Amino acid sequence: MNRKKTTPPEGAEELVEQIHHRRRLSLKFWLIGALVLLVAAGILTIAVNTGPLPDSALTDLGADLLFPSMTLLAGGIDAILSQGT
Repeated sequence: MNRKKTTPPEGAEELVEQIHHRRRLSLKFWLIGALVLLVAAGILTIAVNTGPLPDSALTDLGADLLFPSMTLLAGGIDAILSQGT
């Protein structure tokens, strides 16, 4: 089946980028809100900053521990868990 190649309407690429930007912002705000709730509940909060937020955005909200990558968190999780027992 041969599909006819079409060109997207004018402004479509910009609209798609705006949608992606809004989704990224929504996720950031949701994650920050979740962090605030965990801290308020007194739950040990481990933050992993894999994105464009400054570390202070997470630590200022009360994250107990901050890792710059999931790999480093995975390497240290046993030590973190053993301190709680």
